[in-house]
Amino acid sequence: MAEAPDDVRREGEAALVRLRAGQDLRDACRALHHALRRAGVAGGLDGITRGVGGLPQTLGRPTGPTVLVCPVGRCTRGVLPDDPPDVPRACLLHGREMRRVDPV
Repeated sequence: MAEAPDDVRREGEAALVRLRAGQDLRDACRALHHALRRAGVAGGLDGITRGVGGLPQTLGRPTGPTVLVCPVGRCTRGVLPDDPPDVPRACLLHGREMRRVDPV
């Protein structure tokens, strides 16, 4: 966030603090969404995606490929084990390795 406008950086950091503390993110995400819109990101948070497209959050009994998922189950980010080596295998938000989920 080093190059983000001040209000985007402030709201992003506030959301990150709440996320790491396990607190509710609704108000923080709403404020960040509006800050992004004011900064010119047309879709706000809705226009920002990350992870592997087309892979749903893997809860319960997955039947697809082995995937590395959010270590605390709070987002839908997924990484396939055979993704290129430069794709991070750790959660940068929580500072933990991603959790491996094998198909049943």
